[in-house]
Amino acid sequence: MPVVNLPVHLLKECLGHPIEAEALVEHLQHLGCDVEGYEDLGRFKCGTCGAIHEVTAREEAPGKCEECGTDFQEHPDLVEHLDSIEVIRMELLPVRPDIFDPGGLARALRTYLEVDLAPPAYTVTPGDYTVTVDPAMADPESHRPFIACCVVRGLHLDDTRIKVVMKLQENLHWALGRDRKFASIGVYDLSRVRGTALRYRPVDPDEMTFVPLGCDPGGPGMTPRQVLAAHPKGQAFSHLLTGHRRYPLLEDAEGGVLSMPPIINSEPTRVRMDTTDFFIDVTGLNDRLVQKALNILTTSFAEMSPGVELESVEIRYADRTVTTPDLTREEHVLDPAAAARLIGVDLSPEAVETLLRRMGHEVEPGQKGTLRVQAPAYRNDLLHEVDLVEDVAIAYGFHNVPPRLVPSLTVGGALAVEDASAAVSRLLTGLGFLETLSLPVTSPELCFDALRRQRTEAPALEIENPIHDDSGVALAMLRTDLLPGLLQCLARYRGAELPQKLFEVGDVTHLDADAETGAREIRRTAAVSIHNRAGFAEARSLAGALIREMGWQLEAVAGEEPFYLPGRCARILAVKGDRKHDVGHFGEVHPEVLEHFGLTYPVAAVEVDVGRLGKEAGDEAEPGGFKLPASNRTFL
Repeated sequence: MPVVNLPVHLLKECLGHPIEAEALVEHLQHLGCDVEGYEDLGRFKCGTCGAIHEVTAREEAPGKCEECGTDFQEHPDLVEHLDSIEVIRMELLPVRPDIFDPGGLARALRTYLEVDLAPPAYTVTPGDYTVTVDPAMADPESHRPFIACCVVRGLHLDDTRIKVVMKLQENLHWALGRDRKFASIGVYDLSRVRGTALRYRPVDPDEMTFVPLGCDPGGPGMTPRQVLAAHPKGQAFSHLLTGHRRYPLLEDAEGGVLSMPPIINSEPTRVRMDTTDFFIDVTGLNDRLVQKALNILTTSFAEMSPGVELESVEIRYADRTVTTPDLTREEHVLDPAAAARLIGVDLSPEAVETLLRRMGHEVEPGQKGTLRVQAPAYRNDLLHEVDLVEDVAIAYGFHNVPPRLVPSLTVGGALAVEDASAAVSRLLTGLGFLETLSLPVTSPELCFDALRRQRTEAPALEIENPIHDDSGVALAMLRTDLLPGLLQCLARYRGAELPQKLFEVGDVTHLDADAETGAREIRRTAAVSIHNRAGFAEARSLAGALIREMGWQLEAVAGEEPFYLPGRCARILAVKGDRKHDVGHFGEVHPEVLEHFGLTYPVAAVEVDVGRLGKEAGDEAEPGGFKLPASNRTFL
């Protein structure tokens, strides 16, 4: 996890209550923070963009500015040495981004330590600023549809506070924005924003120019395309706009550029040490995360400087108008008896209410013995009643829960399919095959097109927001077969010495209307062998050995799988007594499939449903799993 450095003097100033160093560490650990300890940090300020860099005693001074790329070795006059500062170092708690900074952490400590149990309240006054969102921001070619904004007045900065603001912005990008993908933040000097009617719209890559942060204000400026290609931040985050034909832009009333989300702000609106009034925007793909990031940032500003004023901004979409930030508390319902039972301690409803107040909630009696809990708008981790139970447990203290043994003990055992899978793995290893593992997510191109199959032959479970592999192919479905992954593995190592024999045991997913979730997982094994004499006979021999050693008899019948050569493939029928099950296929892989994967030698392949060879097919199983025939145990 990333480590955050919180200035001790600012944390104590925001807390407004004396606290010993050791006690502070102990309380932070009880809140769930992993504290590394106290340390003095050296600080350096970039003379180009004003960014402040901190280093520990074990680290060297920065060679260049991470924000604007200024080389301090070539231009030593552009780095300013600041006084060192004492910080407390702790790992970020991903579920609590509202305590990433001294203001937010002090707010949590005030109620937790019962310094002040009054829940924090923030006043947002109506403002004059509006942002009109171009409907094209929701189009796939420029997709970044959501924005939330706020005006903050009266925040006075110094070297410490400006560093805190920058680090909070960076850490929120990590925790909530997933490195700016779902939410990215811009902070601007309000005095340099012209007019009150702003626009959020897409632009063509070469439509206009602006001066990005860290560049010469009097320079010629850069187009959005040039920013992505040449600016350090553009190079780092250009992947977020890959596939977009148009790029997001936030402009003031006179067409002045505030930022190109989620890449970089403009130099003219850069926050300076004398800035007191700020305009803040958060843009992204997830409306909830955009709103939460803005709530956390604005309330943290209010905690660091209690005299600040928050003003709302009206966001005008094509189909609706919203006002941000919305700091209305979110209502939840909690059963105090259920909370006490889940934690395992004896707590009265009154005690649960007090513990919730210590976590910053407003609480009042609800219906039928429940509690109505008003949670702060900056809390991002409260999605279910059990999250409130966790807050109760944290306030009570996990260290205060008396340890005791589990009242009943059971002995676990492997499922039959797991024992069968282990048996198959040992068998194929004994036959000279190497085991591989491939991702359960795949692409239609690999699963269907590469195997000469129609995409309608085996309806697959599609992924709504797929990730992409190194070549940019969307992994948009769960695999329905193991064979494509093995062929892809052979393709990666086609320069290795032959023969190559690989196998995999894993789950595939098929749609099933009768299943509770609409899909079911099937445990399978597949094996491939590539060399100059691989063919149908080897596949037949391997399938026979696999079926026989699992306690069944093989009956092969003609098959017509499109990924095998016609006449050189078969279906596998596992036979035992009066039972007969179609459990897979084997054959010689079709040359067109080999050509797709760049393979120049023949491949013999087998794929079998492992689950149907175990208890699921009606076998009697020992307690704990699948029972192999006694005659096969020595071999395995």
